Amino acid sequence: MPKRKLLNSVIATAIVAMTGCSSVSNSPVAEVSNDLVVFEKGASLQTETNYLAKMYDLETVDWDKKIDRTKLRITKNVTIKSTSNAQDALNSVYTALPQLAATANADSIKVTLNNLCDGKAAMSNNHGYETINVDSQPILITTPLNFSNGFKTQTKTPLKSVTTKATLDTKPALDNNRMTGAESLKTVTTVTKIQPLKQSIQVNSGNMLSLAVIKQLDKFGYSPIWLLNDKTAKGLNSKAVSNFELNTASVNDFVYDVATKLTELGGQTVNAKIFPGSKQVVFHLHGADNVALYNMTAGRLSTNIENLAKQFGWKLDQKRGWLAAQDYPISVDYPVVAENNIDAVLTKMLQPYDTKIKHQLVASIKEIFIVDAK
Repeated sequence: MPKRKLLNSVIATAIVAMTGCSSVSNSPVAEVSNDLVVFEKGASLQTETNYLAKMYDLETVDWDKKIDRTKLRITKNVTIKSTSNAQDALNSVYTALPQLAATANADSIKVTLNNLCDGKAAMSNNHGYETINVDSQPILITTPLNFSNGFKTQTKTPLKSVTTKATLDTKPALDNNRMTGAESLKTVTTVTKIQPLKQSIQVNSGNMLSLAVIKQLDKFGYSPIWLLNDKTAKGLNSKAVSNFELNTASVNDFVYDVATKLTELGGQTVNAKIFPGSKQVVFHLHGADNVALYNMTAGRLSTNIENLAKQFGWKLDQKRGWLAAQDYPISVDYPVVAENNIDAVLTKMLQPYDTKIKHQLVASIKEIFIVDAK
């Protein structure tokens, strides 16, 4: 699963308990409002970077040892949309600090120095990194969270509190996973570690699952394609008999929950495949990854077959391979979905013309020939 996005539709005030100073008094805040996260001018860069890592479920922040991270502050208010990915969010914060660069990796954030040359930033030589565990910098939530699930607005505090005590550590860190004494608290202070908020929508009794799925996928920038049996399709387009929730933390989480619900409704395993390039999701009854999608484009049938062939590593030589008497126009764009092999997709693509033309495959040279059906 990909990393979680920032909290969606949340109103909260998060005060970072460890700001890189010796005290937590007058700590800058990271304010989470409806679809936005706002970092205030003067906030500790270290703790706000840690905050972003926590929101995206990243485990560590790796700091270039040449950076004096305890003294850096954000120089202006920064607003981040909840739809931003981890790298975009980091870019928003670090744009005002051109001497630094922050990169989001699979499970960490890496912060390094830039060398400024002729007005352009270039990555500096690697000086070695100090790794800080995200959980070593707890965040204190001081107010309840209000959030909207897209269908019904409710107020609650969906965080499980894990209380710890931070004490003064005056000795240098013995390993890279501890903070140094200068960054620890001088007094015993109770703090609460944030646990990521599970975002979800609720489909209420009487509402159709299909409408909820289309609406939420549209928010992710995707559109659905359905290849279902009659029973499952009926459940998809019927009014729900009870309330249920669908995870919207990411498009992957959401699609997984929808496929699980469709399996429950139809009694047959429904799988889903996400196509990020074309922003489409196919819900289907084939094996988990056994589905292919080709988007037909307006023009000529021969051109679409040639493009499909390339997608599978085959070829159609239109001079040598198109042996049919006639080519056919394609007037509109539309998707073709079938099992994940070129024979199945070609068969589906040529269904409207199956009385006129057919395809032949020569596997030894991976070449397609189109001939008249008679």
